Amino acid sequence: MSQIKEITVVSGQNIYDIALQYYGDISMIWKIIEDNDLSNGIDTVLSSGQKLFIDDLKVVNNDLKGYLTITGIATEPNNI
Repeated sequence: MSQIKEITVVSGQNIYDIALQYYGDISMIWKIIEDNDLSNGIDTVLSSGQKLFIDDLKVVNNDLKGYLTITGIATEPNNI
């Protein structure tokens, strides 16, 4: 089961930032790559405004995800 949402990349974000921000675990870059058909794999360069699909039910570390959001280290561009 999954709960897919679309997020918008903000300027300066890379695939590692997205994995930490939305899944709380850097190893989830592979899920992002697979779910979004990113053909360059870990070498993918994201563009500001690019749309990506994230599976909300696959969060690995809610504590880290929450910490990054609360401290402002991570931004939720869709909620600004």
